[in-house]
Amino acid sequence: MLKDAGWLEVYPFENKKDKLLPFVEEKEKVDVKKLSNTKSKTSPPKKLTEAELLTLMDKHGIGTKATAPTHIETNKKRGYFENKGKTISILDTGFTLMEGLSLSVPILVRPDIRSKIEALIQEVEDGKKRVRSCP
Repeated sequence: MLKDAGWLEVYPFENKKDKLLPFVEEKEKVDVKKLSNTKSKTSPPKKLTEAELLTLMDKHGIGTKATAPTHIETNKKRGYFENKGKTISILDTGFTLMEGLSLSVPILVRPDIRSKIEALIQEVEDGKKRVRSCP
């Protein structure tokens, strides 16, 4: 069983692959077919290329085919990540932003929420929804 989520705690795009063991009562006898002790640690996912990031954004409804590349460039200009060769590397500013949002408003770092926000904005832009003025 996973004891420490490690990087999975802040990277919601991977599923942990724990196998649940059957429930066993204390002092219940069981047949042991194999016994092993494996020490391992979580390891980060492979770094994304810009094309893979665009695919994930499309999959989660973040941006459009026309705006997604602009989102990426904006985030690079703000110093959240950079290209290193063909892959993207998150910079300290990006980690700090993500950590701050995760601690203060964790719902904002979820891709499904970003997608819903963008859909609502699009409805306003298309005239399907009206923006209510604040008092």
